[in-house]
Amino acid sequence: MKPIVCFVALVLVAGCAATSSARSGDAIRNRSNLWEAAYDARDVNRLVAMYADDARFMPPHAEATGRDGVRTVIGEMMDAGFQLELETLEALTSGDVGYNVGWYTLHTPDGQLEDRGKFIETWRRVNGVWVITNDIFNSDLPAGGG
Repeated sequence: MKPIVCFVALVLVAGCAATSSARSGDAIRNRSNLWEAAYDARDVNRLVAMYADDARFMPPHAEATGRDGVRTVIGEMMDAGFQLELETLEALTSGDVGYNVGWYTLHTPDGQLEDRGKFIETWRRVNGVWVITNDIFNSDLPAGGG
């Protein structure tokens, strides 16, 4: 009888851990949705606040460091009027670190496809708030536009 009780206790503990992990993954998904909403609203200040002070932002053929670097690159995208759609495929955490993996689609202001590809972000929980520490993305379109 005791082995069965131990097994049931183990299953319950494992189930609680999985729920906690899923909730943390959901927290990053929610923050990613807030990121996209800030981009759609062209609110560069709200968006940049979602990055760590020492964040690395690594778009194709470039790199920006820190919030000022992120502000410059994302500000240029916003100024150009690009529309951005994100799709999270997986968001997971372990303790105070996590990651978000997904697809992106970028359209010109008139709705033409500009780019599509994939992204990976690493996140860190600082004072209870998840912030992006590394943000890298690259295109799935052929080099040179065709």
